[in-house]
Parts: sequence; C-alpha cells; structure tokens
Amino acid sequence: MKKLNLLKSLFLLCALIVGSSSVWADPSKSTLTFTSACGGSGTADDGVKWTVTSDAAESTYDSERGVHYGTGSKSVSYIQLSTSDLTSGIITQIVVNASGNNTPTLSVTVGDEDFGTGQTLTTSNAAYTFNGTAAAGKIVVRIAKGSKSNGALYCKSIAVTYSTGAVVNVTGVSLDKTELTLTAGDSETLTPTVSPADATNKNVTWKSDDEDVATVEDGVVTAVAVGTCTITVKTVDGNKTATCAVTVKAAPEASVVWDFSETAWGFPDDYEKNESVYTNDGYSITIGGTASDGHKAMKSGSIQTGLIFGKNGAKITFPSFSFNVNKIIVYGLSGAASGVKFNFFVGEDAVSTEATGSHVDHTFKIAVDKQAAGTIYVLKLTTTDKNCQISKIEIFGYEETASVGADGWATYVTQNDVEFEEDEAFVVSAVGANATLAPATKVKKGTAVLLKGTGVKKPVVLADEPADVTNELKISDGTVTGASGDIYVLAKRSETVGFYLLGNATAIPAGKAYLKVAGAAHEFIGFDGETTGVVSVAKPQTTNTAEYYDLQGRRIAQPTKGLYIVNGKKVIIK
Repeated sequence: MKKLNLLKSLFLLCALIVGSSSVWADPSKSTLTFTSACGGSGTADDGVKWTVTSDAAESTYDSERGVHYGTGSKSVSYIQLSTSDLTSGIITQIVVNASGNNTPTLSVTVGDEDFGTGQTLTTSNAAYTFNGTAAAGKIVVRIAKGSKSNGALYCKSIAVTYSTGAVVNVTGVSLDKTELTLTAGDSETLTPTVSPADATNKNVTWKSDDEDVATVEDGVVTAVAVGTCTITVKTVDGNKTATCAVTVKAAPEASVVWDFSETAWGFPDDYEKNESVYTNDGYSITIGGTASDGHKAMKSGSIQTGLIFGKNGAKITFPSFSFNVNKIIVYGLSGAASGVKFNFFVGEDAVSTEATGSHVDHTFKIAVDKQAAGTIYVLKLTTTDKNCQISKIEIFGYEETASVGADGWATYVTQNDVEFEEDEAFVVSAVGANATLAPATKVKKGTAVLLKGTGVKKPVVLADEPADVTNELKISDGTVTGASGDIYVLAKRSETVGFYLLGNATAIPAGKAYLKVAGAAHEFIGFDGETTGVVSVAKPQTTNTAEYYDLQGRRIAQPTKGLYIVNGKKVIIK
C-alpha cells in the first residue's frame, strides 16, 4: 500500500505540474483548461483546489492508465470532481481520459444536469470528450456496467474547459465547403467556423444523414459507398447548423491486375536467385536483383497464396504501359514480416512514399511528373535483411483525352490539372449576347472549358497546380434544367454553333458544362475563338445555310443592313 501511495503521489504531482504550467490570463476574457488527476486532492500553484471522490475505493494504480476504480466485490458507479474555483462561470467541455476492461459506458452531469452524451469506453486508454454549456457546479462522471457483472475502470485525468467571464453566445456556424465529391474509400476534412469569433462555447457536433454513404467524425468525412448524403455540423450552444452535400463516386477499377495467388505464373517452389521473366495474360514482369533468398511461390499447404521475394536489393520490374499511372496498390499477406520496407522507383528516383510491412495492403500514389505512359516502374525492397510477401498488385491508369466533332467546338471538364495546346481551349470570361472567350492553357482539375478544332485532344497532366482562371462556365450536378429560363448549352442549329437557351423540361447530365446568365432574355449567345470583335463583312446568306442573330441574341429571319452574329462570329451586312 505504501508503494501504491507513493506512485499516486508522483502521479498527482505530475498532474499539478500540468495545472501550474498553464498560462492564466484575465479570467473575465479567457477560456481555461484545468486538469485534475483521478484520485485524491490537491492545490495547484494558481490556487485552484480540487478533490476527486468515488463510491468505490481505488484498488490499483497504473502509471500509464491512472487510478483503477472498482473491484470484483465492489463496482464503481460515480467519480465526482469538486473544485474551489468552479462555483461560477460557464463550462463548455469535459474530457475524461479513461479505459475499461468490460466496455462500460460513461455519462457526465454538471450541477445534476446531463452534460453531453454518454460514451462507451474501449479497452485502450483514450480521451472521451463531452461538449455542452452549463453553469459551473458539481461535476459527476457516472459509469454504467459493461459486458461483465461489475463496473470498473481506470481514470487518468478529467480536464474541464470553462470561462469565468461574460458569456458570448453563438450566432451561427459555416463550413469551408458546402459541396464535396469523394471516391469510395477516400476522406476529406471539413472545417467549421463558429460566429462570433469570441463565442464562449465553440464546440460542435457532427452528423451524416446516411452513414451507408459517408461517415463523419470530428469533421473528417469518409466516403463509404456510391450515393449522396448530407453532413451537418451543429453548435452545442444555440444549435446553429451548416451543411455540406456529399456525393460519393465509385472507386475506379484497376487497369491491370497481377494476381500472384494464381498458379499460372509458374513461380518456383524453392528460391530462384537468378533474374526471371514471368508472363501472365500477355504482361511480363521481371523478378531479380538479389544475391540471397531470391523469389518463390508462397503457399498455404498446396495452395499458392502469393509471391515471396527479398533481401539484398530484390526488385520487380514492370512493363511499359500505354496509359498514365497515378496509383499502384500492393496487397500483402497477413503472415509476412512487419519490418520490410519497399517503394516504387523510376530509375534511381523514388516516385511514391515508402511503405513498411508487407503483412498489410499499401497504396502508392505516383508522383505527378512520373505518371506518363511508357514509364518503367520498379518495385524495390529498401531493406536488405527481410523478405516481402504479396498476393496481388493493381495498376490504376487514366488517359486525359477529349474529342471535338466536326462542328469544331465542344465543352469539356478537366479530370486533372492539365495544360492544353495554344488556341485549343478557352474559358468564358464574360457573357452577353456575344460571349467573350479567353485562351486557357494551364487549368485546374474540374474546370469547364470550350475546346476548339476537331479530333482527339490530349492535354498534358501537370505536376504543379495552376492558377485560378476567371470562368463563367458551370458544371451540372445532374439536377440542372432549363426551368429557370437562364440556362444555355452549347449546340448547333443549322450552321450556327453557340450557346442556346435550354428548354424548360430539359435536364443537363451530371458533369456537363453550361452557362447560367441571370436575367437573360436571349435565345442565342454567340462567340468566336479569336475574340477580335467583327471578323467578316458579308452579304446576307440564305437561311438554308446560316442563321442570323442580332446583338441581343434574337434570331432574325430576314436580315437587313447592320451587325449580326452568324456561325458564332460578328458579321456586318452592308
């Protein structure tokens, strides 16, 4: 028992040092965090006195997990924190650092009122956060029995965040993104901004209205499956909300799959130390570069499960691909060593982030400037004393191409940060009865552009992110229709290519570009790729070969003298 008390004293001293090292500013303006050890009592250097009591005596003390409450004969139902200086002010957050071996549930009350929502403990030491707004008072942490008959837990600390100054209420909250498109399996973080900036309680909660599509935790949105859902952030103070619409796309399929669990590869049953070439489904790989173990089939009994290779610079060289490669997934075997390190190289240059352990799967994202078709990738072991075990490798490729038909113009949404050839792509920088086009060379991923010319365009994928461009082309989410009377789409009528007013009931497919011109009354918006104003002088052509529009976008059946738009160009009729 003396040893236990000594350990507790040392632990409490550490807790007091933590408390005394806090910078206590003007209490009328500050939000302060005070940490109390679970067990005993004490006084911090700033004068705050605290006491922790429970209805179950401490049984043991652990330097990592804290004080253990509850035994087989006496379970614990509450831990109570009392402090001398928390009789006034507003508590905004309580964090209990605890763990339980029988998955008990914690709940917190302040002044006998519920504070936050109950949380189930895991067996590992973790911090459990309770958010709320309550007048300072007696803080009680209650524990419900878990999967076993007794309630017991380790408690390391209780941290209380509170303000002793005037309360500033929350008036609103916003998110840095209101729309988010993810691929299944990917994640992205949403950042909330609570107003006003000096609000007393800025704590928020998160919720997804369909966790089968995407989940959210502390603002991190994780895409689960194809579909749409709404992520909502809500302030603890005032219940103010903001939302983000999430669309989850299917994960892309691999362009090439190398399944080493198939026996058709013909890997030897014993180590082959020489360089060997293997062909499967028309693709050949070369395994070699090692002077020790070499490579062989990995088996479970008589069943081949994968490939084992390694030590002293072992490597796999892949063939040239006809497409760009942006990521490679290597699937490990559960019984493999955890310490082996490996990575993809082009020549002597690493082109992705090194991975450790072939007992799990790893995704290698290839550097943008090393994604081009025809590149030779080599998987190398960067440790010399271990083997690597893999069951499958998937190559994910893409090709950034766009086709322009005989009409000479097309809209296109870029799939990557790309660079177009000169006079090949344009953005709409201003919209009137005659749209102005600005040449676009380097444009960001997800930018809608107008392509000029005919045939297939193959923009170059960029390594560096280009600057933003001024652009009034928008991208449909699949719900855009012409009902508002100001939606225009690229089309050709007779011999005239331009933007035409969309019919009320017509919908624009998702991913297609369009113009939205507020308050527009035009039937047609013309353009020319040269953006040089009047480009020709002509006599009236027959309406069988051309359509004439005035500068207000109205179609003219019988043009007379004046300035018109014909085939997307300005024409003077004398």
